[in-house]
Amino acid sequence: MPEFPKDLQENSLTISKALKKISAFAASKYLMEDLISMKPLTILKNVASAPLIVTSQILQAKSKYIKKIG
Repeated sequence: MPEFPKDLQENSLTISKALKKISAFAASKYLMEDLISMKPLTILKNVASAPLIVTSQILQAKSKYIKKIG
């Protein structure tokens, strides 16, 4: 069992950077698992529909903004 110092003197920046690395690794691991389990046809359909989805979201945001400023 390793011996840890009684007072850990880590600054928050170091801890924050480490947590971001862990989060990025976990997200990439789950993304890769999802991609591996997907069928190629599903991936192609998602890639093909992505521009339409983004355009739809932009139009919705624009109409909400126009209603807001009114």
